[in-house]
Amino acid sequence: SGVRKTGGLYGLNFLIQSHKKPRFLESRIEHFIKESRDMIKEMNTEEFARHKQALSDKRSEKPKKMFTRTDKMWREIRAHRYNFNRDEIEVTALSEITQQDLLDFFDTYVGASAPQRRKLSTHVISVVPNEDSEEEVANDVKDSVDCGHEVSNIHQYKTRLGLHPLVQPFVDLT
Repeated sequence: SGVRKTGGLYGLNFLIQSHKKPRFLESRIEHFIKESRDMIKEMNTEEFARHKQALSDKRSEKPKKMFTRTDKMWREIRAHRYNFNRDEIEVTALSEITQQDLLDFFDTYVGASAPQRRKLSTHVISVVPNEDSEEEVANDVKDSVDCGHEVSNIHQYKTRLGLHPLVQPFVDLT
C-alpha cells in the first residue's frame, strides 16, 4: 500500500488480502480515506508543519547506496523526463503548500465525491475448494462485481478508455 507512480501519473494503492467480502473491504478503504481527510483538517498548524518538515527531510536525504542513486537517475531517463533535480524542486514546492491546499487537492482528486477522482479496484477471489460452499464463492464473485463492473475482455476495456496527456520532458534534448 502507498503512493505509486505509473506512466507519469501518481495514485494511491491499497493491497489487501482478506477473507472478508469485497464490498466490506471497499467500504473500509473509503472510511480510511474519509478519516484521513478529517485528520488533515483537524491537524493544528504546528503538527502540519512537522509533517511537512519530516517529508522534506526524507526527500532531501541523499541516497546512501550507489544503486539507489543510479536507479533514481535511470527512472528519469526511462520516463524521458531528465529532471535530475526533482527532489530539490519538490522540496521547494512542498515548503509552499498550505493545509488548505492539501484539503483542496483531497477534495478534488481523492475524496469519495471528488470530481476528478478515478478509481480502479481489482478483486481476485479464490475458487480453490475450501470450507466455503460453491454457492458462497459464487456470491463472493457476484458481490465483487456489484461493487463496480466486471471486465471480462481486457483488450475491449482498454480500447474504451480515454488517454491522458503525454508527460513532457523536464529537459528538452532536441
